[in-house]
Amino acid sequence: MQYIKEGERKLPTSFEGYTMVGTPTLTCQADGTFDNSAPVCEPNYCSDPKGVYPNTVISSVPPYHYLDTINLAVSLKLKIYGHCS
Repeated sequence: MQYIKEGERKLPTSFEGYTMVGTPTLTCQADGTFDNSAPVCEPNYCSDPKGVYPNTVISSVPPYHYLDTINLAVSLKLKIYGHCS
């Protein structure tokens, strides 16, 4: 077990793909408590690719998290100019 001494500070961190929400610095008080509530790490979400790639069919359902993989089927509307030969 690791003990934290009075006045000592701890800087919690979040794993890659997560964002820390709350106060990132905790200081041990004389009464053995910390001066702030511990922060929490929340997952990062990606936006819906339909906004980036219109006319797509997506093989999964949001929300999309860090490192999720989705399959896109893009519907292209092509116009052919010129003569057929």
